[in-house]
Amino acid sequence: MSPIVLPPELEEFIKNVLDDTQLRFVDGREGVEQDLRAHFEDGMAAGVSPEELIRRFGDPAEAARRISKERPKADARSRGIREQTWGVEMMWREILQAARRLR
Repeated sequence: MSPIVLPPELEEFIKNVLDDTQLRFVDGREGVEQDLRAHFEDGMAAGVSPEELIRRFGDPAEAARRISKERPKADARSRGIREQTWGVEMMWREILQAARRLR
């Protein structure tokens, strides 16, 4: 089954919601975008018009506010994972550099 191509008005709606969220990290934004796309794709597959999907979803600014309230923990986790990964990479580099010095 091929993915559903969303019409321009739904693409614009998703963009507006994402632009209004206060998520700073790409992972958080991508997660929200995937959730919104899945929501609209399911509606389109069920035969609901784009206009009706937008009406049912509500105000994009209000949706962005709700998302921003609900996602800070996920955003912080994303930042924490990124920082941990960076820390492990730095530690590994230091170990390799120390091993080279010992040789």
